[in-house]
Amino acid sequence: MELEKKNCTFSYVDVSPSELFHNTSSTHLAFVLTNFIHIQKSSLNPTRQFKDVRGLIRKIKTIDYLIDQIEMNKIGLLALGYLTRRDMAFESGKNFLLHYRIIDKYERSDQRIIINKIDTSIGQLISLAWYSLMLSAFSKQVGSFIRYEKKEQGIIFLDLLPGDNQDSPKSKLEIIKYLTAQPALKSFFDDAVLYNGIKRIGYGYGMKNNSIKGLKNDFEFVLTDWIAQSLNCLHNNGLAKDEMEEKRNFELSKLAGYLIKKGYLKVISIKLKF
Repeated sequence: MELEKKNCTFSYVDVSPSELFHNTSSTHLAFVLTNFIHIQKSSLNPTRQFKDVRGLIRKIKTIDYLIDQIEMNKIGLLALGYLTRRDMAFESGKNFLLHYRIIDKYERSDQRIIINKIDTSIGQLISLAWYSLMLSAFSKQVGSFIRYEKKEQGIIFLDLLPGDNQDSPKSKLEIIKYLTAQPALKSFFDDAVLYNGIKRIGYGYGMKNNSIKGLKNDFEFVLTDWIAQSLNCLHNNGLAKDEMEEKRNFELSKLAGYLIKKGYLKVISIKLKF
């Protein structure tokens, strides 16, 4: 399906440090959804994703550049963020799976399970369950973006989930589709459509020039990645193990801090119980 901005609202989501967080060392997670009001791509310098920019100094320069472009009104955006502890996200995902009897009981993260004909581990499934919860909960905000832009439909572009790429079967995405079809999560999307008087809210991997990677490297996705990373660093400012880590978190949190101060990024609270 081909989508055009003139008749469809585009939103972008990313998670820091990773959508599959069950075996990461990070204690916290940041989920970010971004909607771009306008963006002058032709006047912006090519910018790489956070992980591809090496060294703190280069990362700081990139953050300064992004802030400058927003200040010059070359980029207009509204972003929403959600912060949580990793252990709380894990519990939320696990409780959702238990509630819908997708798993009978929790044993080990490395235990294998077949979901929607896809073989995965319990740990990955729990991570993807939390991601599906966030994606569904944020559909209400996406619906309001669509209504604000006076469109009838919108699409949430997902960053490539770990393990999926343009050359292999999109197995993680198939699991997300299965999870968001469960009644509680489907109702989020249905309610957002009904409340905002629109036709549809979809999600998936986008393609540009017949390539998933082509869209992933678009400026909108790159900036969403930087916002998610920066918001996570902002949350981790007071959790550093040493002075060097504290300085790094402080420097990298400047983008999120700037966006929050300007009112371009709102950190929201979500309570989901199963």
